[in-house]
Amino acid sequence: MHTTTKEALRESIEKYQAIVDRLKLGDRMVDGIRVYWKEDGTILNLGTADCALCKLFVVNKCVGCPLKDIGERCPDDESVYQVFFRTIDGTTEEQLEAAQAMLDVLVALDKLK
Repeated sequence: MHTTTKEALRESIEKYQAIVDRLKLGDRMVDGIRVYWKEDGTILNLGTADCALCKLFVVNKCVGCPLKDIGERCPDDESVYQVFFRTIDGTTEEQLEAAQAMLDVLVALDKLK
């Protein structure tokens, strides 16, 4: 894996670890793609603007993205990202389960390459 891709993957791992950590504290995400943390109003954009991997690969239809390479192309309905994204209006437990699954996939990718 190219160094730039590896760095972006690690940034994505940090992002999802932070999400998991907040959810474990009982906080929850609300309000669609511009997500606000309920407790303090911090904004987190779950779209391409806040994804280090998307910043590298979305302009080329995700070609070269390690998620796409393993069949987890984010726009696909059943991708781990879409499953996570659909929990935005769910319970904290649903959000945590889906965020942990996303984190697990990213960590596994980091260990592969």
